[in-house]
Amino acid sequence: VKILIEGAELVLDDETDASAIKDNDLVFDADALMQDEANITLYFSDAEASSLVREIRRIKVPKGESMEKLIVTELIRGPQKEKTYRTIPAETKIRSVETTDGVCFVNLSSDFINKYNGGTSAELLTIYSIVNSLTELSNVDRVQFLIEGEKKDIFIHMILNEPIAR
Repeated sequence: VKILIEGAELVLDDETDASAIKDNDLVFDADALMQDEANITLYFSDAEASSLVREIRRIKVPKGESMEKLIVTELIRGPQKEKTYRTIPAETKIRSVETTDGVCFVNLSSDFINKYNGGTSAELLTIYSIVNSLTELSNVDRVQFLIEGEKKDIFIHMILNEPIAR
């Protein structure tokens, strides 16, 4: 690799050519790519859309990745157990997931609402599948939903303008 600044080779103050980078000049931190594994508890809908069913899943945890974001990612992927059903539209994208002072701010794409096709009871299952899954973590007490970075007053029927506890 050669570094050029405005078309000229990079030269140090002592006239040493620093534009060429050799393999021994690079430090590769293999530990940064390491993954741990963890069990997470997720909640999905039962076949009748009347209650939540717990699913414990073993996942890989890349170094530096938040457990909260991994949980929401797995919820969007959907259940692995038979006779359980997804609660979040598969098209939903995660914009961000951050926890501050026990409140997990889950920022989702507008597909979370626009692609949703359930009724009132399914709406409760959707919200509480996320809330219950995240509050399994010791650092999360409540969940604040954001859609495209903004608080929405309601999902369809359920009020979302305040953090929701389990």
